[in-house]
Amino acid sequence: MNMPGTKSKDAEEKPKGVKTNAILVTGATHARELLSSQVPLFLCLKLIHQGISQNNEKYQKLLASDKFLFLPIINVDGAALVESYWLSEKKIINKRKNGNPNN
Repeated sequence: MNMPGTKSKDAEEKPKGVKTNAILVTGATHARELLSSQVPLFLCLKLIHQGISQNNEKYQKLLASDKFLFLPIINVDGAALVESYWLSEKKIINKRKNGNPNN
């Protein structure tokens, strides 16, 4: 166990420049979470804009030290169901797709 503020032996042995942390940012886990797919895209653009375009030191450190993975839509089947229903009915589907043929 390490004391706060100290580095472990493993951390010292990693080659310089190797990113050790990975942050997964997801959206649209459930079909009707329509706006949640925009959040990962917004965060991705904010990181790029602040860290690269604006040279913001805080964001540059984040980009240098961590790996970011963005998945805007996890539930692609649910998103497709909502989209097809919207295109045909002009309404947001008010039903859960849970595999039950009686629903």
